[in-house]
Amino acid sequence: MRLVLDTNTAISGLLWHGTPGKLVDAARVKSVMLCTSAILLAELRGVLMRVKFAKQLETRGLNAIVVAGVKPRLFAAAIVRIQA
Repeated sequence: MRLVLDTNTAISGLLWHGTPGKLVDAARVKSVMLCTSAILLAELRGVLMRVKFAKQLETRGLNAIVVAGVKPRLFAAAIVRIQA
């Protein structure tokens, strides 16, 4: 199954638990494939660069530029690599 996560869902899945987190976890174990576009990644990068997300990113060992700075076809692999 392929999923396209909007920016809000992607951020929730990366930074908090709940249903969005389960979707990201499913991608990590390759139960689903995350798909995106350059436009969605640009929006994700812009939102993750906001100061209010800095602590959550740091706590999880994530970096906004690394998370959103990948090519669209590598999005799922990047999330798996970052969270592993």
